[in-house]
Amino acid sequence: MLQAGVIGLPDPVYNELVAAYVSLRSRQRLSEQELKDFARARLADYKVPERIGFLAELPKGPTGKVHRRALEERALTELLGRTDADRNGANACHTGGCRNAVVERESVEAQIR
Repeated sequence: MLQAGVIGLPDPVYNELVAAYVSLRSRQRLSEQELKDFARARLADYKVPERIGFLAELPKGPTGKVHRRALEERALTELLGRTDADRNGANACHTGGCRNAVVERESVEAQIR
């Protein structure tokens, strides 16, 4: 694996679920299940990502750090099929743990699990 970015997605029970996006080295092949098994062997259960997405390159901010906000917006767009990830309070993920994303929580949980 070359890079990874971890984000929280809305969840009706736990408030947030762990999701990750990874960028693999060239010619490297890893499945979502292989990465989950690797993480499960090394992390507490609540830290293991429920969903892992693969990107050629992770979005980065001006300082070169992984841009988590862009990953959150991408995840919400992919999971909810929306082009406007900030609609209905989903932007609360950026400021305080997705507490205001009540409308999206049930549909996100259903699509993740």
